[in-house]
Amino acid sequence: MPLAVKLHPFLVHFSIALFITSVVLDWWAVWFKNGKFSTAASVNLFLAAGAVMLAVASGLWARAQLQFTGDAREWLAIHQSLAFWISSGVLGLAFWQIGRGRRMRLPERRLFRLAGLLLLVGMLFVGYQGGKLVFEAGWREKMIQLAPKQKSAPRPAVPGADMYPEEK
Repeated sequence: MPLAVKLHPFLVHFSIALFITSVVLDWWAVWFKNGKFSTAASVNLFLAAGAVMLAVASGLWARAQLQFTGDAREWLAIHQSLAFWISSGVLGLAFWQIGRGRRMRLPERRLFRLAGLLLLVGMLFVGYQGGKLVFEAGWREKMIQLAPKQKSAPRPAVPGADMYPEEK
């Protein structure tokens, strides 16, 4: 099985866990009125932003090594588009935190937390779409078939040339 196919789920779940932790800690900082939770939330947000970039890169790498047709191609397009938007949002939140951080006043901080919650819901939906690719479109079985003594899927002469073969 190609390394990217193995690596992508790990990086995705790691970035989701970091982002969930960041959002929860940010809300705990308000609930418990404790700045340490806010600091921990910021650290987790920065780590999540880095993990999200790695997850997107590994997803693109995995996509280049596998062939998608029919429903799987449609789900991949949705998954990929939403992943780019959600990743951009997480990076945007991280830069917002870097730029404003503790100088945010209450209305801005509320908007920041609302954006975090909305991105979290979006991130979970993108993960759901990825799960549909693996389990409903049969990619789990296709990936398992790649595993026995085969280092990677056969590569076309031109990278990406057979990614979207014409359907007859």
